[in-house]
Formats: sequence, C-alpha cells, structure tokens
Amino acid sequence: MAQLDDYLNQYQKAHTMHESGRMELIKKKMIPLINDLNLGKAPFDIAEFTAFTQTLSRKIRKLRNSLSPVGLHIFGKSPDALKKSQMLFTFFNNLNNKPSDSCKIPDFKTVLPENNNDIESACSNICSILFNKPTSISEKMFKDHEDFRKFCLPIINKIDDSQHEIEALISSLNGSFLEAGLGGSFYSGKLDTLPTGKNFYPVDISALPTRSAWEIGKIMTDKLLDRYYKEEGNFPENIGISIWSSDAFKSDGEVFSQILYLLGVKPVWQANGRINGLEIIPLESLTIYMDSKTPLKRPRVDVTIQTSGILRDMVPNFCDLIDEAVVLISRLNEPVESNFVLKHTRQKIDDLNKEIGKSFPPDAIERMATFRVFSSAPGTYGLGIGLALDASAWKDETDLTETYINWGGYAYGSSKIKSDIDAYGFEAHKLLASQLKDIDISYMKQSSLEYDVLDCGGFAVFQGGMATACKVLSKKNKIPKLYWGDTSQIDDLDICEMKDEIERSARTKLFNRKWLENIKAHDFQGAQSIASKVNNLFKLSATTNNVDKWLFDKVV
Repeated sequence: MAQLDDYLNQYQKAHTMHESGRMELIKKKMIPLINDLNLGKAPFDIAEFTAFTQTLSRKIRKLRNSLSPVGLHIFGKSPDALKKSQMLFTFFNNLNNKPSDSCKIPDFKTVLPENNNDIESACSNICSILFNKPTSISEKMFKDHEDFRKFCLPIINKIDDSQHEIEALISSLNGSFLEAGLGGSFYSGKLDTLPTGKNFYPVDISALPTRSAWEIGKIMTDKLLDRYYKEEGNFPENIGISIWSSDAFKSDGEVFSQILYLLGVKPVWQANGRINGLEIIPLESLTIYMDSKTPLKRPRVDVTIQTSGILRDMVPNFCDLIDEAVVLISRLNEPVESNFVLKHTRQKIDDLNKEIGKSFPPDAIERMATFRVFSSAPGTYGLGIGLALDASAWKDETDLTETYINWGGYAYGSSKIKSDIDAYGFEAHKLLASQLKDIDISYMKQSSLEYDVLDCGGFAVFQGGMATACKVLSKKNKIPKLYWGDTSQIDDLDICEMKDEIERSARTKLFNRKWLENIKAHDFQGAQSIASKVNNLFKLSATTNNVDKWLFDKVV
C-alpha cells in the first residue's frame, strides 16, 4: 500500500508536468499492486486511469487516517502512559478545527514533531511532555508547553480513575448509591464523561441537535444529494435512514439534523439552547453547490425512518419532531416536483382511500399517509434479522424482508398531531412496505470514532435489512444506493458507498497485523472480538450484497 501510494504521488507529478511516457511507465508498475490489493479494476484509457488515480489517492488517504483501537479496555485497569498519550492524541486530532459545544481546547500542533504524519512520534512526544520529569527532558520544553500540560493533567487523572470501575460495580450490586455522570464520547470533546464507572445519563435531549451538529448535518445532506445527483442525474425522492440513540448521545444529533434538512425544516433554539419547535426553510433557500461552487436548487426530499427501540424510548422528541416536520411539509401549498413529501402523501391518501376508505374517516387516512417514523412494537427491541441470520432461520431475501417488516412495521407519531387513531406504535406493516418499495437510498452514518461498520451487527440488520426489503418489494427489483456517512475527520466529511466502508474497516482491523497482534493479547476475549467481526462481515454480505469474495478469502 505504501509503495502504491508512492507511485500515485509520482504519477500525479508526471501528470502535472505532462510527461505522458513517464505516466505510462508508472501505470504499468501500479496495476499489479492495484490488483493484488483488490482496489478496483484499473481503466485502460490513460485519461480514465488518471481520474481513477484521484479516487485511489482519496481511498488510501482515508485508510491512513482511519482509527483502529489498540486492543480492548480492561475493566478497572488504567491504561499506561503511552496509551493515555494515544488517547489524548486522538482527542486533540479529532477536535482541532472542529466546532465544539462542550469544551475549548488548546492548539496541540505545537507539541507535534516536524513530520505530522508520524503518529507514533507524535504520541511519544506527548508522552514525554506529560509524563517525564523536568530532569529527563529540558526545563525549557516543560515551560514551553505549560498550558498544554495544565489542560491535559486533569484529563489524565480522570482516565486513571477508571481503576475504580470494579469498586463501583460491587457498590451497585450491594445496593449502594452510585454517583451519576454524563455518558457519551470522550473523543467528541465531552470531558464530563470522565471518569468512567458512574451511573451514566445521556445529554439533555431537549437541547439536541446542537448548533454544531446542525451545521455538520447540513453539510452531510448537501454531500449526500450531490453524490446521488452526479450518479443518477436527478435528486432522490425518498431516502431511507436508520437512526440510533448513539446519534443523540455520541454525535449530538447529526443524523437527526440531516433528516430535518432533507425535509427542508430547521430547529428553533431558545436562549438556553433547548429546541422550541421547527421552522420551514423556504424552497428558494434550498440550494446545494455542486463541487462546492455551482449552485443548484433542490427539492424537499421524503424520508423513511427506521429507529432503534432505544432511540424511540430514550429520545422520543426526535421521533416527534420528525413526524411533526413531515405533517408540516405535507400541508404546504407547493409544486409536487419540489416537495416530494407532499407528492407521496397525496399518493398514499389516494391509495388508502381505495383500500380502507370505508373503514376510516378522512383525517385518520391523512394521518396514516403522513407516517414516516417506524420502529419495533412498543416495549420490544430489534428487527429480528440478526437472530434469523445467527440461527440460519432463512432461505432467501424474501424471508429477511418479512422479518424486517413484521418486526419493524410499527409507526410512531407526535401526540401534538390531532387524530382519531393512536399514533404510538400503530400497526403499519403495509405502510412501511409501501414506503420501502420506493426508496432510492438506504443510509446510515458513523456516530463515533470508537466503532465502525464491522464492530456491530446492527448495521447489517438496519441498513442492510432496509436495502433488502426495498429490493424484494420493488416491482422493478430496484436496488437502492447504500451510502455511508463519515464525519470522523472534520476536515474531510464524506459520503461513501457502503462497500467502500466495509472494505476500509476490514483493511484497518481484520487485515491489519498490528491490530491483530494487539487483540491476541486478550486471549479468548480477543478471539471473540475477531469472530464477531467475521460474523458481522457475513451478515453484511447476506443483507447488502456489498461484500466481495476476496474479503472472505483474505479472512481465511
């Protein structure tokens, strides 16, 4: 990979200098490496190959910038000095240049070595500044980084307090009081999540999304629509989005912001930061910039939302606000070619009137036609597909689709919308099926730096299950785009294909010798971690059809 990266740099220089002969020579050296690394089929035409190298460079840059954990957290044990320095490097690297609502951080570039790409040296430098005594390195170095040390030392002390996790567990089992503390991601700037070993609670959900999350959500929406438009030549009418509670607790509502912005509404913040309703964004203000420069008017895009049971129960305001937004947009007097929510709601009202119009009054029909938020039945969790896959209790994609619809076909609406029907857990299997058959994109986003698509089987169940259901239910056997949102690098926010994300995760963990050596140190628990990722790879293969054979060959 390093050799290929070097060739890519040489090729770009040759292209800049118009050295066609040298370009051809480097190309011949690159193709065997591209094939060996399963990085796609290289085009024969030199112009197409040059465009291909741009994509390749970006893919390798993403791999280089990807994070993989150094082993597992051991309950009740504080990490050593170097690992604490690695944690701090990740923290600073993620938050520098990123708007944060929860803390102000110093510029840590002054403590880095001259070669910023040398992460090991950077972590070693941080370790020296923070943990060595002034006698072992110069007094001047300590003095120069006094502000950095003052900021970091309290964090280090809190990390060390993780050794009290076992005491906290035993105290809880004894029925004693356990101090409460904020849950969430330390790496997103939430320093109050430390120390661990507390009875954790989530953020103030009435203050979500934060303004920072809203800005990121808008950027990600534009990137999502930009990518689809470039590939298809038009805008998507219906996007299927799976949203979990981690969006609230780890990324402050970035996916939630995307959903609202797709619909063309925005949150209204009170002075105290809490959300006080929604505001319609005028159609003329809904503009994306192709390649960040060419303006293009875009429509209000319809959404089909599948939530986790935990989000439904712990962040109910997300479900309510999405539902209220859909009803609001469905009642606007706008052209249907600019308001796909209105277009589809009217179609559903017509279909429902023909099917069940004699059994329900008009306002109930209208209410059902605006349902877009679905989850499992009240009091239950999951979509069943993971269980079916683990037990081999399926024969084909139709079985998986039936499972997805049967488990996840319950609609949830806001109590603020007046109706004769109970909109909490309304049995709406046919309504969900009618929504899924027309989705153009099945979308999820990484909520946290700590885990990715192979760390949890839920991605295959939710995003993959949605895509499978769309394929089976669609009359044209339409396969929706599977897009993955990545905000792990704030200066490189990205929408990529699910296939690329699966391969990136596999390369940085399952096929990463350093990661494997670190995980093997955990004995049976490490083996279980590897097995879990292989199992999740299989689940993604079963539901997304986005796992190439070479990935399983490489696992073997």
